[in-house]
Amino acid sequence: MNLKKRSANGSSQVIPIGPSVHWTFSDDPSVDLAVTPMLPTQDIFDYELIPTTEMATQDLMKAEQIAEGDAVEFSGLFIQYSGQTRIEPIVRTGILAMLPTEPVNTTLGKPGHVYLAEAHVFGGNSGSPMFVNVGGVRGLGISSQNFKLLGVVAGEIFETENLELKITTSYSGNAFANSGISMVVPVDDILAILNSPPFKAQREAVVATQPRP
Repeated sequence: MNLKKRSANGSSQVIPIGPSVHWTFSDDPSVDLAVTPMLPTQDIFDYELIPTTEMATQDLMKAEQIAEGDAVEFSGLFIQYSGQTRIEPIVRTGILAMLPTEPVNTTLGKPGHVYLAEAHVFGGNSGSPMFVNVGGVRGLGISSQNFKLLGVVAGEIFETENLELKITTSYSGNAFANSGISMVVPVDDILAILNSPPFKAQREAVVATQPRP
């Protein structure tokens, strides 16, 4: 998120997020995700909204026959060059590597539902939105590229000197090799939090603080 009017000295503005706002977590202990509501004015702040119609839910993925090998891309923070007067996002691409049908140990060390992508992520990319192309050749039809929100990057899987694969979300470097496999929290888990009664109450409180046109 950046200011629409670029500042020469890198100044910032406070974003109002309403009274008594706190982080809301998933009821599933394996989901590495937390959400807080905010509604910055788009007259001042530059950001994109993602409607629920642009989310690749499990139902949509089944309907569109999304499978391993489909193209993905994400936009995230490159902490080695985050920008001086504005945030400079980095965009990377890859493919869906695995859509596990069985529980997989997540970044919280608990078995849960995740996607794996062959998209090189590193410290600072956690929380990045990952998109999947639901266009292209599908069944008997052909369409152009159409990327929808697949989920949120949770971390990377690195390979140790003993050729063991381990999960990390750390910013710090290490002597191990990045396997190129990233872990993604599915968008269905995001929607579960957004639609939960506690978060709905927070969201309504934030909306109530906004000036009406």
